[in-house]
Amino acid sequence: MGKKDLIEKMNEAFASCDLDFLVSNVTEDIKWDIVGEDKLSGLDEFREQLEKMKENGPMDITVNDIIIDDDRAVVEGIFQLKEPGKRRRFAFCDVYVFKKDKNKVRELRTYVTKMKRT
Repeated sequence: MGKKDLIEKMNEAFASCDLDFLVSNVTEDIKWDIVGEDKLSGLDEFREQLEKMKENGPMDITVNDIIIDDDRAVVEGIFQLKEPGKRRRFAFCDVYVFKKDKNKVRELRTYVTKMKRT
């Protein structure tokens, strides 16, 4: 699977809470910086954060752009949490860093902000 396909499938997995797919496509020493919130290190912390996200249930993700350059990919888009009676939308930008010579993510930086207007 190419890097673009992997990134698209990872975003689908985030949306559908497919933890198995996400965990199987990162390195054991994954680093995840949710900028301004948390800095996670290692597969166990990565999985724990995904479990917390899963509690909110599936979400709608619209990817506006994917840029790939050698060992990095940048994804920009909007996600909406599915909550009865509420419409919470967030803009996000994820920076993925791949392990050299492998299509596994070794680092992820997530920038997210709540949208005031829909």
